[in-house]
Amino acid sequence: MASLGLDRRALRALIVCLALPCLWVPPARSQPEQCRADITEADGFAIRAMQVEGWWTPQVAFPSGGYSPEKVSQAIELARTALDADRNRDAEFASVGAVSILYVDSCVRVVGEAICQDALGSPKCVDVAIRPHSLRLDLMRIGSNVLPIPRVNRPTFFDEVPAPLLALHPALATAYDRQFGLSQSVAVATNLLDLSKIARGEPLTPNEMQVQLRAGGRKSLTEPFYNANTDLSVSQRRLGRAVEDLAFSGHYTGDDEPLGGARHVAYGVGAGASLGFRPRLPILQRLTVGGGYRWSRDKLFADTASEEGSEHAGEGRVVAEALVAGGFARLGLWGDAAAPTGNLDAYQRVAGTLGYAKEFAIGLNQTIGVEMVASGGHAWGNAPEYARFFGGNSAKSFLYDAVDAPTLTAFPRGPLIRSLGEARAGVRTASGDARGGTSFWGVSLNVSVPIPPWSRPLIPDEVIESLADPDGTQREVTLKDVLKKQVAQGERLLRSSLVRQGVAPDDAERQARDTWKEIQPAADFIADQANLFSVKPLLMLDVARLSDAAPGDGRVRVAAGGGLQLTIVVARFEAGYLYTVQRAPGDDRGNFFVRLTFQNVF
Repeated sequence: MASLGLDRRALRALIVCLALPCLWVPPARSQPEQCRADITEADGFAIRAMQVEGWWTPQVAFPSGGYSPEKVSQAIELARTALDADRNRDAEFASVGAVSILYVDSCVRVVGEAICQDALGSPKCVDVAIRPHSLRLDLMRIGSNVLPIPRVNRPTFFDEVPAPLLALHPALATAYDRQFGLSQSVAVATNLLDLSKIARGEPLTPNEMQVQLRAGGRKSLTEPFYNANTDLSVSQRRLGRAVEDLAFSGHYTGDDEPLGGARHVAYGVGAGASLGFRPRLPILQRLTVGGGYRWSRDKLFADTASEEGSEHAGEGRVVAEALVAGGFARLGLWGDAAAPTGNLDAYQRVAGTLGYAKEFAIGLNQTIGVEMVASGGHAWGNAPEYARFFGGNSAKSFLYDAVDAPTLTAFPRGPLIRSLGEARAGVRTASGDARGGTSFWGVSLNVSVPIPPWSRPLIPDEVIESLADPDGTQREVTLKDVLKKQVAQGERLLRSSLVRQGVAPDDAERQARDTWKEIQPAADFIADQANLFSVKPLLMLDVARLSDAAPGDGRVRVAAGGGLQLTIVVARFEAGYLYTVQRAPGDDRGNFFVRLTFQNVF
């Protein structure tokens, strides 16, 4: 294992991380033939247990005693009423920014005679499972509806979610990289205006005004490195309007991270504002424009030379998102101008990243995933070493991270070269030293290939009923068909939540209609192609170049490799190894990386 740069402590911790997804494997769904639909009240069965399947399920007073189909219908209505309750729908809208399409059915299973005798003193009994099926559509993050993210096919009863979990929205991630080492990340986000209601167990009411506190950190378990950030923002959000949200924020960051062959330690504060637009153009669904001021204190520790100083800077960014040809496209542009103190000169930088991801269907719930990210940047003036561009592996995910996440608001570090450790690649100068580049470009490609036996569809293709067409032929209606037909009810649910938020009924109807036009097409993809879990081999390719204004070795680097992608309920796991096919002097021959993230935990 020495070639991968893993010591014993890191190896043990990594094995634990690799085992974590197994803890989230959903219980195997019973086969359709195990569910009985032919049992009547006259058959004399008793009900041993009747319960609802879902996330954070409540204790519902379901019927008991002797079995009858009427009691099952009554239980289905009780479960549907609990899920359709305003407080449950509003909590999903306010906390998650989504609405769920539901279909509720049941599964009646005959229990063995010995078990029935022990439990009820009767030789004949059944267990009844009330099964709500959920198809969740995200209203805020349009990419989440078409990207292969973790998904759950059972709805959440938000009244039962533990208050700390509902309030903090925790997100966990584990990663391994040759340079940064094995690291653990934790992030929380909460609307401070909702904290008192959550603490008292009161229902959440959607509100246009939000005071969001976000905090997160990443700490290496094997190296001294870390990243930390805290952000407080006040925003006005009006779903369905051309100007969807306006936010003012302040933030603090602290970092101790590798940079080439050096170590960069920095802390800083800043303030800014952002506007989120919904242009509703055929090729542009969302546009975010932001800008602000930052002050930072930077220290660079290197063997040959060190830098230390503070700087004032103005920065701006634009992020555009679109659904193109059934895939998700995102374009990001960043710029800043900084004035360091001391003997360091002023400098300016610009960078851009374009990403596109699409799942190409090759069968029901079987897709070939293609993700491409291209980036480039340039710096003018005498940029200090800590502000230059470095390439390598990255814990960021341009296509998957939220548009307001620190990973997207911060200026890009450099090109993605996953065969090298994080921020490891620089430019080799004529004197033999390595330093950061003043310009870069890079292209990365991921292709994931399905293995049909190693996947399970999010929405099972189960037959719900058989209908007779006018010509007398029988037509089977599946669960997928039912949920896709019921997608229109999501517009009604969204309209109702907007009215309870205080929006006038006419405005709520228009806003819901305009929003739903963008979201509804994604429902077919989720119903037909999304998986509850899947295992896919990965093919990966990175091509990048760093260069400096001064003469140096700025050759093109090429890395290729493979790995594995596992998406399972609330976890997404990726592991791979890339070999540096074409490298610069001093580059590593390859890098093994792991990423494990948990999301959508309720």
